Amino acid sequence: MPSEPIPESVGVSKRFKAFMFMVVAMLLLGVVLPAAYFLTGSWRRQRAYDNAAGNVLDCPADVDEQICDAAEFVQVLRGRSFRTFPEVRVIGSDEFDESLADDWVDEAWLGYNDTVYTALGLIGDDVDLVEVERTQGIASILGYYSLGDQTITIRGPELNPFTLETLVHELSHAYDDQWLTSSTVPFTPPTWAFETDSQGFVRLVVEEGMAELVAKKWLDAQPDDVKEEYDRIIEQRYGSEPSTGVAVAPFAASDSDSLDVWFLLQGYPYVSGPGIVEQAAEGNEEIDQLITDPPDTIERLLHPDVDDQDDPVVEVEAPTEVEAEYEGQLGELQLSFVLGVDAAAGWDGDRFVAWNESDRSCITVHVAAESSTELAQMVDGAQGWQERDPGRTVETVQRDGLEVLRLATCD
Repeated sequence: MPSEPIPESVGVSKRFKAFMFMVVAMLLLGVVLPAAYFLTGSWRRQRAYDNAAGNVLDCPADVDEQICDAAEFVQVLRGRSFRTFPEVRVIGSDEFDESLADDWVDEAWLGYNDTVYTALGLIGDDVDLVEVERTQGIASILGYYSLGDQTITIRGPELNPFTLETLVHELSHAYDDQWLTSSTVPFTPPTWAFETDSQGFVRLVVEEGMAELVAKKWLDAQPDDVKEEYDRIIEQRYGSEPSTGVAVAPFAASDSDSLDVWFLLQGYPYVSGPGIVEQAAEGNEEIDQLITDPPDTIERLLHPDVDDQDDPVVEVEAPTEVEAEYEGQLGELQLSFVLGVDAAAGWDGDRFVAWNESDRSCITVHVAAESSTELAQMVDGAQGWQERDPGRTVETVQRDGLEVLRLATCD
């Protein structure tokens, strides 16, 4: 799941269902299910998909029928059978938390995040991201898929419509791992980190977005009594019904001590990923290609109509004023929280350096725009960020013959 590092033993998927109801509504445009789902009446009771093409792998005799049905759904929707049937563990919350406690929180990596987001004013000075991840982070995880032993672990203790939906999500990741070689794009810090705007993060958005689509379609295919039970569980867990509005993240956030931006970025692959996948690819073949060979930056997912050759990302020279602790690329998504969505859409490349100075977190960012008009829009967009702290610098400078926006602050 998003912003945390992925331990070596744990794979791509960490499902943060809580964020989907805490942050923004899911954006789903609707993908047509295979017609057979509508013809069978109850796909759980009538397995209509066993066919000569071998689209469904036989379920082991000792596996719960509900797990078998969930696996069948994923295989049919994704278009191929599992190579091997994934092992599934459904365990209690205490045991589930213990399974993650030893290797989930990477203090050095969270320090990296803390410096960048504190310097930008997106989290408060008194926020302790290590403590946040030890408490809210682990508690929000509902399931994960381990690449090492190809095991799915679900926070139980029992199977019900809510945990089964999470299982379907994780089964989609098992499918990706078996067919699309998930390990080819690294998901470890700093490559996987949000702020690096990496190919790893782009792939995460695609895989989690697709897994959410599959899980949503599983729920849509259930009879009314199952959907009603699912809604009751959501009401009990989160105190409200699932939202059905349209996602509005990212947006320009105000400086505060809250964790809104952190949680928005955590939930971004799950909340906005489904809509992004549907916009960027059509059909299993295109989706598989998108997962196998994702774009280099999130910009290419947000604007799939942009051609790489017509609009290549500019290599921006990193600021050199200081010997920084950290260097990376923020990307359009992260900068939208500083510049606003419209201004950040003119992004054409960036480079930042960040460091800690006494009790302050500092950052300098150079941002290239696609045109002089869009550079001016970025400057205008950054004014609100500067006004919230007059000590922040917003200006345009020349770097290696390129005029770029320069943001600089020590918070």
